[in-house]
Formats: sequence, structure tokens, C-alpha cells
Amino acid sequence: MAGNDHSSYLLKFNVGNTGNYTVIRLTTAPINSHYDGETYVAGGNFLSFDSISETIDLSTSEIKVSLSGVKLEVLKMFSDNAGQIVNRELYIYRGITNKNWELTNPPILIFQGQITSANASMDYTSGQGSSVISLGVTNKLAFFGRSKLSRTNVTEHQVLYAGDKGFEYVISLSQRKDLKWSP
Repeated sequence: MAGNDHSSYLLKFNVGNTGNYTVIRLTTAPINSHYDGETYVAGGNFLSFDSISETIDLSTSEIKVSLSGVKLEVLKMFSDNAGQIVNRELYIYRGITNKNWELTNPPILIFQGQITSANASMDYTSGQGSSVISLGVTNKLAFFGRSKLSRTNVTEHQVLYAGDKGFEYVISLSQRKDLKWSP
């Protein structure tokens, strides 16, 4: 990095129902950042997350993402959609910015995972009140071995391709002796 360059992080995830969701984009830069036609809202030092480490093992890891000092409407949105945040994907990018905090190159994806827990709280002990949103996020390997629970049958096929009749003939084809399945 050059003398006037800075490093900032970009965080992206969805909140709400499938098909009717809001994409949350935040950055640690003191001003909004723009990447890939999207605006990441400045969170300054209020956005933090556990350190991300790489290992040679194929193992899962979980990090905690914290948002503090968030606006009341953001806190309300989290509270109203708490059950619709879990199991959503979260992306963390790291970018280099110039002295004006503008991204100089496309940021690099450093973490992609699935939100496993979400908690929003207010703390009134300081007399002013502060809000904190905490997310537990597991990396992509956490669900690598999990079965998708998809079946290869007529019923399952109709869910994906309503009206297609291709699977209705599979059983009769598999019982034919004159049909060769390989060269």
C-alpha cells in the first residue's frame, strides 16, 4: 500500500423473506464505498468481526460479526426479521482505498459463509443507550457434507419442473432388457 492508501472491509448479506428481501451493505470506511454498482454504507469503526484465518485442514470455523451504534430503524429491521436472517449468506470483502477512501481496485472476497445466529440488543447502562447487532457466521465448509435431501423421482421432479412428464417413463425404461445404458 502506498503512504496515503487505507484498507477497508465491505460486508454484504440479505434480510427478509425470499423474493422480498433487503440487501444490507456496510463498510468500515468513514464514507460510503461503491463496488460493482452497489453502495456500501459507511459504518466506520462500528463494524467489527473476529479475525479470519486460513488453515490447510478442511474444517469449519465460525466468526462473530458485530455492528454497534446502529440506527434505530436498522435495529428494528433486524428485530422484525430475526428469523429470516439465519441461514442467509454473508460476504466479507477487503479493499484498498486511496487518500479519499475511494476503492482503487476491486475488493477481494476474504470470507463467505452462512449466518447461524442473529441477536439484536439495546444497552441503556451508559445513559445514552447503544444498540448492538451480533451475527454468528460459519464458513462455507460447515454445510459441505450435508445432504440436500433431493430425490430422483416423479414427485420431486414435478416440484422443480411442473408439467414435465420425463420421469413418468424412467421406471419402464429401466426394466427394458434391450436398452443399453453404456457403450
